[in-house]
Amino acid sequence: MTRFWRWAIVVTAMCVCAALTGWSWRWATRPAMLSLAVGPPGFDDAQLAEAFSRLLAADKSPVRLSIVHTGGPIESITKLTRGEVQLAITRTDIKVGDSARAVARLHSDPVVILATTRSGAMEFTDLNGRLIGIIGPPEANSALLDTLRRQYRTSLQTVDVQQSAGGVAAALRDQKVSALLFVVPIVRSSKVADAWHAVRKASGMSFRFIPIEEAEAIATSAPAYEEGEISSGQFGGSPLLPPEDVTTLEVATDLIADRNVPAEQITQLTRSLFEDRQKMVAESALASFVKAASTDKDAAIPVHPGAKVYYDGEEQTFVEKYGDWVYIGPIIFGALASAAIAVLRFLGISGIMREPPLLAKVPEVIQAIDNAGSAEELDSIRSRINAAVERVSMDAVEGRGSEQNMGAIAIAVAHLDRLLRDRYNQLTGSQKAPSSVDHDGVA
Repeated sequence: MTRFWRWAIVVTAMCVCAALTGWSWRWATRPAMLSLAVGPPGFDDAQLAEAFSRLLAADKSPVRLSIVHTGGPIESITKLTRGEVQLAITRTDIKVGDSARAVARLHSDPVVILATTRSGAMEFTDLNGRLIGIIGPPEANSALLDTLRRQYRTSLQTVDVQQSAGGVAAALRDQKVSALLFVVPIVRSSKVADAWHAVRKASGMSFRFIPIEEAEAIATSAPAYEEGEISSGQFGGSPLLPPEDVTTLEVATDLIADRNVPAEQITQLTRSLFEDRQKMVAESALASFVKAASTDKDAAIPVHPGAKVYYDGEEQTFVEKYGDWVYIGPIIFGALASAAIAVLRFLGISGIMREPPLLAKVPEVIQAIDNAGSAEELDSIRSRINAAVERVSMDAVEGRGSEQNMGAIAIAVAHLDRLLRDRYNQLTGSQKAPSSVDHDGVA
């Protein structure tokens, strides 16, 4: 093979290796994109998710979010269960499936039950057989209603009500709804106050808050709920709404992930959520209510291993992550050095990494023979000549030496052989000295 084709092969191989290395680096350092299902669009949870997604992009985080809008938490969970998304925002009282794992608790909200004063209802049991209007995404409150029915042994009749002041007022007038049930984020308390003022004005009705007195018992038997209360004036004042504290249930909303999402990605996502959440408050007030997911074994939704690593402070340091490279690095470097030597030999320029050629060292060897003072020194010189002859023979086999050089080397080796014998005889007085090399092997 000519020198041109050897260089062509090596240059082509180097270009291919450089391209593969660049592609591999870009692939390894690209941001991980996780899809997040949340809905309905425009509501508080969707606004929080969008603010978080923009924050991750602005910070050039290694983990990014792609928002998938849904009609509500039920649809979000369905997409997660089917594997269409990796993350979802949902309430803890909605069945999430065995593959779901909690990442963070976004907020906990009170269950609000308002009855019209004309209904005469003072307690929850007074609503037995009455028609209750449900405000919220489709089927989002189904589990809550089933829980209340079991606890109070009542046959609640429900109807979905449009989530607007006009829609609620119409339901009260036309469908003769006796009460309303909804779960509202605490950050919307002022908006709720304004909405109920509009409802009272449009319907001409007044309302009272119905307590859930057995909230503690319900929370004990159903881990998805907690006992809570609606504080006096929480939904506005003058007059206070409600006029006094009301015992109720609280239901939490969590950010959950499929358990197959890599732990490293969830750890990074959790760290960004907690360390930068104050940056999101301006866009979404819910960000200030974010807290750690429960790591208890009996939690309603088990915590994701990646989130638990962050909460427990068990993240690996830089040395722990990459300490193995202290041992792997030299091995790789040695392999690359061996490959470089092989390439140089393939190109016929490996001589630059060897000792000087035999012909160039002949004067030095002659002087060493003349100055040798013992047979042992002559044996050492002979060993060096033998090693040089072996390298020359290998070059000849691989086609790296010219015939002219080989002839000159044979003459030089023969001359050195005679000098060795003569000097050996001078030192030992022997009539016959051992031959230093096999001349036939060199020719």
